[in-house]
Amino acid sequence: MKFFIKALKSILLSAILFSLTILFVFAVNSDLRRGVFERAVDMFNLHQESVVETLVHQKRYDDISDRIIQYIDISEKIYSGRSSLFLNIVNVTEFAVERSAHKEELITLVPVFVRLLKIDPNLYKVRVWLAESIGDSDYNEAISNIEKAIELSAVDEDAYRVAIEIAKKNNDQKLAQQYCHRYMEAQLGGQHPDLFYTGYGGAGLRGISVKFNTNEDHIYSHAGMKIGKNKNYEFIPETIFDFEEMSMFLNVVPGTNIIIDKISFFAESGDVVINASDFMTTTRSAYDLSNHSTGRLNLISMGTNTEAINMRLDKIIYGVRKIHIEMMFSRIPLASTTNLCK
Repeated sequence: MKFFIKALKSILLSAILFSLTILFVFAVNSDLRRGVFERAVDMFNLHQESVVETLVHQKRYDDISDRIIQYIDISEKIYSGRSSLFLNIVNVTEFAVERSAHKEELITLVPVFVRLLKIDPNLYKVRVWLAESIGDSDYNEAISNIEKAIELSAVDEDAYRVAIEIAKKNNDQKLAQQYCHRYMEAQLGGQHPDLFYTGYGGAGLRGISVKFNTNEDHIYSHAGMKIGKNKNYEFIPETIFDFEEMSMFLNVVPGTNIIIDKISFFAESGDVVINASDFMTTTRSAYDLSNHSTGRLNLISMGTNTEAINMRLDKIIYGVRKIHIEMMFSRIPLASTTNLCK
């Protein structure tokens, strides 16, 4: 018995010493303390994601709403504002929203949207989700959220799509047409300010950049993109060069119609004008709807930030000192053009 008590005391003493050692290490080593905490948060995030994904597959949206609200409550006790934990909550919410098949499922998430916007009012997608979910029950509040979303990003299509749907259901054809027209003319904003290519100050329908020949490093930019207007975009290289190919990087959004007409080369031996359809052309994400008998390229971009258009000739144009690219940009209507978006 005495041996057992002695062994037990030894084990307890060892456990206490071990715990004190761990506490001491954590106290003096901030990097270790931070690393363990971050790992714990990562594990917590993974657990929450797994639970929500399971509930989504089971279509238990009432439970999903409760679960995300609890997730928000815990995150606010750990962090304040837009933390990595908060951003993960937004991603989990988006996972649930994108897989909702019925309006009722989206409506159950309204408390989640309201809580998220209370923490950060500048969440574009959450504004749109809230507007869509309350469009039938609170028309004015839904439109108010649409307007706030458009203030955040005028060029993105999601808010306009929901606005047109809400206006249609409320028999407000005039309002639907207003949103159609505003969408067609919008150029500023964008949810993705960090673009893949250089040359732009932000997302939206704004800039064009061109790189000539694969062995050239310099990118030439033009910030004067016009919507709905055929225009010559001029690019003047730093030195006279022999043209073989070029890559255009266009600051566009999904559903942008890009028409490239003629490309004019001002060369030492004389001017050369070539139809865009005569180039061998590939793109990053666009679809080619060209009628090549017109000599033009008609491309529909499906990219989310930057469209890359690569154009190559089967001959070399020598001594080029300036290039004009005749182009027109427009947006494809979001709804029927016979009534809603006429």
